[in-house]
Amino acid sequence: MIELPDSQHVWHRGYDGNCKGVYFITICVRGRHELLGQIIMRGDHTEKSTRFFTANMQRLLGHDDPETPLVVPSLYGLIAEKHIKSIADDYYGVHVDDYVIMSNHIHILLTITNRATLQRSSNPSDAFIPRIIKAFKKHANMEYGFEMWRVGYHEQKVGSEQEYLELLEFIDSNPLNWRDDEYFVNGA
Repeated sequence: MIELPDSQHVWHRGYDGNCKGVYFITICVRGRHELLGQIIMRGDHTEKSTRFFTANMQRLLGHDDPETPLVVPSLYGLIAEKHIKSIADDYYGVHVDDYVIMSNHIHILLTITNRATLQRSSNPSDAFIPRIIKAFKKHANMEYGFEMWRVGYHEQKVGSEQEYLELLEFIDSNPLNWRDDEYFVNGA
C-alpha cells in the first residue's frame, strides 16, 4: 500500500508547487462519510434485489470478472468525476493521468507539463496544485449545495517512473483493496 504523507501539503524547503512533474493527490470527504458512491464487493450480498442490481450493473458497465468490485458512483460521485475530467480543460498544461472515486475519497494522478500560464509566487497557497484543488472543491461544493470536502488534501510529488507505475496500479486496484484501505469505514 502507498504511504501518504502525514501533512496536508508537502511544503518544505526546496518544494515548489508550480513545478512540472507528476503529482499523486488524495481528497477526502468530511468525516469520511461515504457520499461519493458504493463499492460493491461481489459475493457479499445475498438479497435477491442486490444480486439483481449487481448483475445488471456488471452487464451495463461491461465488467465480466466476478472478482472485480463494482464502483457505483452516487450523484455526488458523478459531479466529482465531471470536475476531475474538467481539470485538463481548465488548466493548460495539466493532464489527469488516472483517478479513482471511492466511497469517501478520491485519488488523482496528474501531470503538469507546461507552466507557461503560471506566475511565480513565494506564497505556498498561490502554488498551482493548491489552486487546482481549491477550484475543484469550490465548484463541486457549489453543485452539491454544501461543503463536502475535508479541509486540506494529501499531495505527493512522484519521483520516478517506477513510483508512477506503482501509483497507477494502486489507483486501478483501489476498489479491489477497499476493505484494507485506510479510509474504509466498517459498517458505514
